Amino acid sequence: MADHQRDLGSLYSWWRGDELPELPDIPGLRVHRLDDVTNPPRLFDLNPARWRLRIQQGHLPYMATLEGDPAAYGWVATREAEIGELDIHIVLGPREYYLWDFWTVPQYRGRRIYPQLLQAIISDLLPSGDAFWIGHGPGNDASRSGIERAGFREVLWIVDTPNGVFAIPIDRERSARASQLLGIPILP
Repeated sequence: MADHQRDLGSLYSWWRGDELPELPDIPGLRVHRLDDVTNPPRLFDLNPARWRLRIQQGHLPYMATLEGDPAAYGWVATREAEIGELDIHIVLGPREYYLWDFWTVPQYRGRRIYPQLLQAIISDLLPSGDAFWIGHGPGNDASRSGIERAGFREVLWIVDTPNGVFAIPIDRERSARASQLLGIPILP
């Protein structure tokens, strides 16, 4: 990276027709969308008002349990999302989803639950979805690894330059839609 560019992270996608790599079975792992959305499970560490706001905004909560114990969670945006770190507002198109705010309980990290959770979300929403988006911040190698292991393809690398924030295309086929989604121009 040039001295005048600062890494802000990467955006990945999985589109209908992409391969979902086979992942090793994790005995006792169960992933499900939470149906009772009136109050957050403790794992989510959200106050009830914040939880309800996310639900009202169309976000779907998912949780992974291992032998019945909460192990990880994540959210899926169905209409709009905010990437607060980048001050970006995303408006999703029809049949698009944005996956965000994932967390794994420390004692379960390193067991590859995260890629299983991502693939389970894709499988659950595939009947109504064609494009799934997810990102990670700079230096977050654990997220990058889990995202790639789940079958997502890197699409854009986001950089801050003296002339503004730009996207550097990684996947030329998908970079135009990704740039439009984020509202970030492709670096000339």
